[in-house]
Amino acid sequence: MSCPLASDALPAEMAKTAIPLENATSYPKAGELALTCISAGSIKGLPPGVFFDLGVFYGDGGRLLFPFGWLMANICAEIVADDLLYAKTSLEKIRNNGACKLTIGPV
Repeated sequence: MSCPLASDALPAEMAKTAIPLENATSYPKAGELALTCISAGSIKGLPPGVFFDLGVFYGDGGRLLFPFGWLMANICAEIVADDLLYAKTSLEKIRNNGACKLTIGPV
């Protein structure tokens, strides 16, 4: 599931700073959260400023193929194995029912 992150919802310094690739992949595994960061002005059609997207992968076979091509993203977090089934069920509901507000935080 792709979660574009609005610049105004991020800390000011983060919203202006491109994040370099580290622990990057184009094929995240189930349970991985992948942070995509695209430098300002590098891809036509994106909003102004640095573009961020958080991909939440709840099944295997995921890939980072955006409308403008293949990208790599940093694996920045992981859903623990005990919570993966609950996450998968919840994320499938979102996918089937449409957009919602999603809050992600430490437990």
